[in-house]
Amino acid sequence: MAVESQLTYPDIYFEPSYAKLYEENGIDAIEYIFENEYGLVSHLFMKRIIDIPGIEQENYYDIVTPYGYGGPIIHRTSDREKLVAAYMDGFARYAAENNIIAEFIRFHPILGNGEVFQTAYNAIYDRKTVGTNLTYEDVIGTEFSKKKRKIIRKLL
Repeated sequence: MAVESQLTYPDIYFEPSYAKLYEENGIDAIEYIFENEYGLVSHLFMKRIIDIPGIEQENYYDIVTPYGYGGPIIHRTSDREKLVAAYMDGFARYAAENNIIAEFIRFHPILGNGEVFQTAYNAIYDRKTVGTNLTYEDVIGTEFSKKKRKIIRKLL
């Protein structure tokens, strides 16, 4: 059985079938899987060709998180630090072999995979993210302060 079929994902953003929704001409959904004695990491991304005028003999690519959040995630590990270091070596080789020259990741704000891979990526904080529990009957009344409810009513 393939490793991919054994993986469980913490969020839909990490599911290969989710990324497939965003495939277009020249944009491919790819899941890179790294496994060694320290554990297993998967990294789902969209691979896009970069149009570089004057360079026709070879294609170069960038990779980006599918719509939403992503980045590499650890599925299992016995030594996180050693796994992350080995993953980055393996992924650097993969990128070089596949002419990938740039990467943009929107790390998942709740799962915290950006912190796990902070030694491997030059990640910067960009903005706050707001989430709410949509199972309440009155989400606005339950989840937001009086001041925020007033702003929402005014906007509506």
